[in-house]
Amino acid sequence: MVVIVVAAMVFAAGWWAGRTALDPPRDPLAAPSTVMYTVQRGVVEDSFPMTVTARWPVTTTVSSPVAGVVTAVMKAAGAKVAEGDSPLTVDLQPVVLVTGSVPMFRDLALGIKGPDVAQLQRFLSRKGFYRGSVDGTYSRLTRAAVLRWQRSIGLERTGSVPASALVFVPALPVTVRPVVSVGDRIAAGDALYEVLASAPSFSALVAQDQLALLTPEVTVRIDGPDGRRWNAVAATTEKSDTDEIRVTLTGRTGKPVCGEDCDLLPVADNESRWQARALTVPQQEGPQLPVGAIKARPDTSNYVLMADGSQRDVTVLASARGLAVVNGVDEGEQVRIPQTEQ
Repeated sequence: MVVIVVAAMVFAAGWWAGRTALDPPRDPLAAPSTVMYTVQRGVVEDSFPMTVTARWPVTTTVSSPVAGVVTAVMKAAGAKVAEGDSPLTVDLQPVVLVTGSVPMFRDLALGIKGPDVAQLQRFLSRKGFYRGSVDGTYSRLTRAAVLRWQRSIGLERTGSVPASALVFVPALPVTVRPVVSVGDRIAAGDALYEVLASAPSFSALVAQDQLALLTPEVTVRIDGPDGRRWNAVAATTEKSDTDEIRVTLTGRTGKPVCGEDCDLLPVADNESRWQARALTVPQQEGPQLPVGAIKARPDTSNYVLMADGSQRDVTVLASARGLAVVNGVDEGEQVRIPQTEQ
């Protein structure tokens, strides 16, 4: 029995070897096998996270016209100061901001002439206290207007304006941030307030490979305060102190990134940070299939092979991570995906 079993095994081995030797080798150029894929509805998107920094640029400063002690600070960081407002007091005397380009360098009183007097007259006219001509001459009519103005804000009615009472600034209203506190002793010319830009600037640090993805078409979606969401795009780039690149962001329409919500951003600190995502492939929903199912013709048009072997033209709406959303096929249809044999 042992001899018979051994002989059978030898015969079987020889038969298998013969069949293997007679089988032709597989053609490496033969068409690969295919699998069928049922088109499904899906979503394609791609993005990467960023940390965006919002900074309030300082355009100028409001300087003290007089030496003394700060006795009150009435405007906090982020407050608006309009023409005629008094944001603080020095030695209990209010410092009033007025629109004008000529500094308040002298006391203004009856008989004084000059462009600083004309600035005062324009201010009094805008406030409704003066109805004369803006001629730069401190006339009796100007003095009467000053008396009415002084009474309206509780100042001593002198009819003249000391140099310590007014600060002329180029434009009003402005957003301010105080740089002094009650009790600070200051000299004439010391900064009282920083005047902030009308909107903050936005920027982000990105790696070199991320910078290549931030084309002008890519939206950066910023998660702002109180559930606000702002859209921005990359504008300019510059090298940072690290290996990263600083990208300046701007609104698509040239408006501030924060739109009408800029007042929600804190200004007490020089900057604030917000989470964001660069939407390198914006969310697109529709018929979804693997990128491997899509073929390109020499004219760059795309097609897929349907279950019956026919070609169907498709338009790629978005693709990311091996999947694409297309026009040209419907959900439930089957397409062929060539598979390379191992």
